[in-house]
Amino acid sequence: MCHLITGRVHAIRESGAKLIFYDLRGEGVKIQVMANAKLYESEEKFAVDTAKLRRGDIIGCVGNPGKTKKGELSVVPQRVKLLSPCLHMLPHLHFGLKDKVQHCRCFIHTYLLTYLFTYLLTPWSRDFS
Repeated sequence: MCHLITGRVHAIRESGAKLIFYDLRGEGVKIQVMANAKLYESEEKFAVDTAKLRRGDIIGCVGNPGKTKKGELSVVPQRVKLLSPCLHMLPHLHFGLKDKVQHCRCFIHTYLLTYLFTYLLTPWSRDFS
């Protein structure tokens, strides 16, 4: 049973050349992707696809659910596709932003963009009558 998942890459852990773990986050949920070269479409495509992925990118995975040796629920992909590259590196969750002014600017910028997109994309938000 194949499943399609998408999310932003928050962490990448390599366990050798043929096994890579990705932590994806989206809509408040975290899921682990366990990319294994042996279970991928082909080992050549595995090398090409995984070489492009960086922290902060939005990716899509098609694969089956599975468990790691430690028992953590994971998705074992047959294909991984880069949907949107991250142009500015995300701050680490552990360290956060050091500059409080920049943090405030990021928050205000995100709030204004959300408000603008809501206004532009929902026709009922423009109806004041």
